[in-house]
Amino acid sequence: MSIIIFGFHYDLDDYGFVKIFFYITKVTNENGPHQIVEGSHNRFQLFRFFNRRLLPSQVEKRYKQSIVTMLGDAGEGFIEDTFCYHSETQANKVRLIFQIQYSISDKKWNN
Repeated sequence: MSIIIFGFHYDLDDYGFVKIFFYITKVTNENGPHQIVEGSHNRFQLFRFFNRRLLPSQVEKRYKQSIVTMLGDAGEGFIEDTFCYHSETQANKVRLIFQIQYSISDKKWNN
């Protein structure tokens, strides 16, 4: 099993957003694959409200059976609602990833 270095968490970038990821390099268990807790974005839980980041013991107790590791070849990708719990694992080799974020809000950015 890979070592989790950033821990499972969920993002609060905006209301109604998704991220699209494309692997630039092949991603195996050796170069820090992305992991998600499948279905953890679908239901509101009081636990989630108070636990944006999870301790390893919380992951083991609540979500171990729902963790999906996103492996893939260069050029492969996936779409993710990062309001679900997600993490990456420790990399022993280089991993390059391209990310696009889409949001439904019409924020105006002032420079």
